[in-house]
Amino acid sequence: MSRGRLPQSAIEDLLREDEEESESELSDHGSETSDHIIAEEPRSAEESNCSDSEEDDLPLSEINSYFTGRDKVTKWQKSNNNRVRRQVQNILTEDAGIRRNGVGVTTFTEAWSLFISENIIEKVVRCTNEFIQKKTPSYNRIRDCKPTDAVEIRALLGLLYIAGSLKASHANLEDLYSSDGTGIPIFPTTMSVKRVNFY
Repeated sequence: MSRGRLPQSAIEDLLREDEEESESELSDHGSETSDHIIAEEPRSAEESNCSDSEEDDLPLSEINSYFTGRDKVTKWQKSNNNRVRRQVQNILTEDAGIRRNGVGVTTFTEAWSLFISENIIEKVVRCTNEFIQKKTPSYNRIRDCKPTDAVEIRALLGLLYIAGSLKASHANLEDLYSSDGTGIPIFPTTMSVKRVNFY
């Protein structure tokens, strides 16, 4: 049996036959149904499964375009509505990237100096040296309480960064400097334990 298109007249004839059949069915049942009203009864589990099969008739593009909630009623869209206008507070007017002082930075040291400037280091050195001057009389040897400089303060800050990155910020200082293999080798290389303990 070959499938082909029906001519327009054949389609119109089929439609007329369907209309005549539905009108005759309505006229047969019209007198009976006008006297009494049938209330819809609660559906059984089988009937509700039939209504679920109606969802099976939906195209996949409609079914897959949303998530269904636990209550089987709430529908959440999988994709954002692109036709929605962006809110005023969410409109970005500036370009992303580095600003002002950070534009020419190429090394880690330059980037770090943007956070802790030379002025801050100088102030820390000055205040530390004042503290050392107050403690000097309690020491017998002058080399144990010699004044500090910017290089030594940066080294101390570096050791603190390393201890923090290794999650050893609450570790005992002697444990960090231990020479039995459990310590961190960069600590004794950078500064003696007495000098760190002095601060």
